[in-house]
Amino acid sequence: MIAPAGTVTFLFTDIEGSTALWERYPDAMRMALARHDSLARETVESSGGHIFKLVGDGVCAAFTGARAALDAALGFQRALLTEPWGPAAIKARTGLHTGEAEMRDGDYFGTAVNRAARVMALAHGGQVLLSAATTELLRGNLPEAAQLVDMGEHRLKGLLNPERIWQVSVPGLRSEFPPLVSLNAHRNNLPVQLTSFIGRESEIKAVKRLLETARLVTLTGPGGTGKTRLSLQVAAELLDTFPDGVWFVELAPISDPSLVRPAIAHVLGLSAPSDEALRDELSGYLRDKKILLVLDNFEQVVAAATVVRDLLAAPDVRALVSSREMLSIAGEQEYAVPLLSLPDPGRPTSLAQLTQCESVRLFIERAQAVKSDFAINSDNAPAVAEICYRLDGLPLAIELAAARVRLLPPQHMLPQLSNRLRFLTSSARDLPRRQQTLRGAIDWSHDLLSADEQALFRRFACFAGGATLEAVEAVCNPDGATNVLAGVESLANKSLLRQYEAHGEPRFTMLEMVREYAREKLEQSGEALRQRELHLDCYLAVAERAEPLVYAGPQAEWLNPLDAERDNVRAALDWALAHDPARALRLTGAAMLCWSSWALAEAVDGRRLLTAALAAARPLAAAAALQRARALALMTLGIAAGEQGDNGFARVCVTDSIAIFRALGERQRLAFALSVLGLSCMLNDDQPASRDALEESIALSRASGDTWLLGRALSFLGVTTTLSPGSYAAARDLFLECIRLFQQLDDQLAVAIAYQHLGRAACDVGDYGPAREYYALALPVIRASNKTLFLNMAVTGLADIARHTDDFAEARGHYHQLIGEWQRLGNRGAIARVLECLAFVDMREGRTRGATGSAVLFRHAALLLGAAEALREAAASPMSANERVEYGREVMDLQALAGESAVRAAWALGRTLTPAQAQAAA
Repeated sequence: MIAPAGTVTFLFTDIEGSTALWERYPDAMRMALARHDSLARETVESSGGHIFKLVGDGVCAAFTGARAALDAALGFQRALLTEPWGPAAIKARTGLHTGEAEMRDGDYFGTAVNRAARVMALAHGGQVLLSAATTELLRGNLPEAAQLVDMGEHRLKGLLNPERIWQVSVPGLRSEFPPLVSLNAHRNNLPVQLTSFIGRESEIKAVKRLLETARLVTLTGPGGTGKTRLSLQVAAELLDTFPDGVWFVELAPISDPSLVRPAIAHVLGLSAPSDEALRDELSGYLRDKKILLVLDNFEQVVAAATVVRDLLAAPDVRALVSSREMLSIAGEQEYAVPLLSLPDPGRPTSLAQLTQCESVRLFIERAQAVKSDFAINSDNAPAVAEICYRLDGLPLAIELAAARVRLLPPQHMLPQLSNRLRFLTSSARDLPRRQQTLRGAIDWSHDLLSADEQALFRRFACFAGGATLEAVEAVCNPDGATNVLAGVESLANKSLLRQYEAHGEPRFTMLEMVREYAREKLEQSGEALRQRELHLDCYLAVAERAEPLVYAGPQAEWLNPLDAERDNVRAALDWALAHDPARALRLTGAAMLCWSSWALAEAVDGRRLLTAALAAARPLAAAAALQRARALALMTLGIAAGEQGDNGFARVCVTDSIAIFRALGERQRLAFALSVLGLSCMLNDDQPASRDALEESIALSRASGDTWLLGRALSFLGVTTTLSPGSYAAARDLFLECIRLFQQLDDQLAVAIAYQHLGRAACDVGDYGPAREYYALALPVIRASNKTLFLNMAVTGLADIARHTDDFAEARGHYHQLIGEWQRLGNRGAIARVLECLAFVDMREGRTRGATGSAVLFRHAALLLGAAEALREAAASPMSANERVEYGREVMDLQALAGESAVRAAWALGRTLTPAQAQAAA
């Protein structure tokens, strides 16, 4: 039987009094349980059901229809009643509920499964109970002579909302039973919730564990995180743990801390003429009670924390508090409520996987509440995932967005989210005002701040991607009038800032929606211009402190801290491009150089920003103070262009930067720029110019004692040397010298890259055994470094070795990987080279095949070569000298093997392919 999907009726059973039966009749129970399981399987399967789990002494089954599930339940009860059990007579409780099936790894989970189990738990042995949902499906479709008996509404364990329960009575089965075993007898005032609770299984377990040992647990988090719903759900699951009651006290309407004690007393039915008398009354009442107090929205009366301390003097009283900041009293245990789990909109995900994500599940359910026919499908799933991601998994924000499905499909919502605070509103009259708009939820927290805290809060909006305490001090407190440490701590305690750690130091950040609100406040304050300038000053200083370290290596000492500020630098640069071109040029040259040294992970975007900065500062180009910045920007632009295979433009940019560095007497930066020029000339097949530039860089580095720059230039000169016939030994000596230098500096990445170059050189002369050994030394470090360019170079080397040693499958696998990586980096010249190499693989394999197979491979090789030629022309990316030698030899062989006319036809067809079609053909 295939497991039912969609809307499913669940049948849960359990043996009444099984523990006592096992203790009294262990041998008989073994046989009885086996027979019980057999009867359950027979009756379920005969009705078309699917048993998906056996739990203890119970059975869990799923049916596509409610009537089939009821037939199975009644058949099972009849079978148990007529079976000759002997001393171990078995009676089973049965419960049915219908709901949407959620599956993971062949098992069901979620709300419908939980509710079916709770309905079954109400029953007595021999009794068949139905939820309201299942009952509605069965009206008019009951078995003959069957009757429905209304058992009333009952609170179920772990569920806030009561459920109307129905009993099925049929002739031949018992119909009279004791009262249902529900939680109605448990004292509580938990409010009924009109919407279901989604996800949070791990959070519920965590809070319940904390309450086992802690007397006071405070749920913290920003507005809209779902603190109240989580506290109510935990309280519902603990109803049978507190015999004297679980009591909910709503504190949101109260702003005077002196009214907290009376509010709690009122819920407990107590009163007294004075506060002192009321304190004594409460203490006496609670002294011998086992009670859970659920205190909601404590943040605006946090000064009343001592009231909670007094209540907890009673030994068996527990308090579960929701607040945007802690109460800060002895024995308090904080639980920071996390945001809902998020999808990754940039990663392909199946619909089944997407709907297991908490934020998406919440969106779907709330959307269906306002538009019953809403369903997630392949058309709207990417938009739903993006909405949940952009709303940070904040439950309130997701609920407000889902409510708009009545008017806008998810695809049309995305443009509206550019202003989340305006878009995310609700017209629901039964919500508190603070929950009717996202702005209202944040207003609630903002209005509780002091004037100094409000100033710090709005100024923090300048930061993107978080900030260190040092940066907050510089940007938000330039005059030193504010205690920044205390202010940041207070904002974090109030859940308006979130703390995390990066690169060994604490950082603070805001949720994007909170930051949007803070930006509004900053604009309204009239401080925005001053704060943007301070933010720019701060990160310009960070970048200019980092830039000189590029020339010393190893990079880990400066790159990681600067990487943490990538978003801040970008935000500062965006503002500077529009308002301060001079500082924009300084920031771009320094920061982009730090990110591009050795490998520019974002070459396309880096090139765009560098070009924009140079253009914005062009009217100021003659300013002496900007010459170094202009040279840095030109050099870095050259590196970025080289990353994209635009080596001619790269050479022009770097040559211009060298002229400026010479005029300024910047020897260290000149040595670095000369090494970049040497690389650009090499890639332009100008080996003499490459050697001249690199030898000058080596001389400058030796004279100044710049070991890392010396090693870099030696490595590049080694690559240049390999391009000259018969120079493998000389190149090897250069690589070995630079390896020794980098080992002295403990720069393992640079060592690995030098070994990679050695592997390439050995491969080029056909020495494949040592080549593999060199790559084996290089690859682990390169992979761990996350440097895409060098990893691509290593994979290229391995692919070429496999190609030359006729390991065709391995070669193709490596080359196919490279196409995707070069496509991502936008290097069309490199893609063309990979297509050529795949054509060479086809030719080598064709030589080993019969006539028919080889003809197909030769035509495919010609097709790829035509596509590669067209791509090179479009990208203005000519071959290197070594590439041309191999290429000419292979093309001549191809024409001899396949015939000029066949090659010409396939070649012409390849030239007509788009880049995407060429990659598909490969």
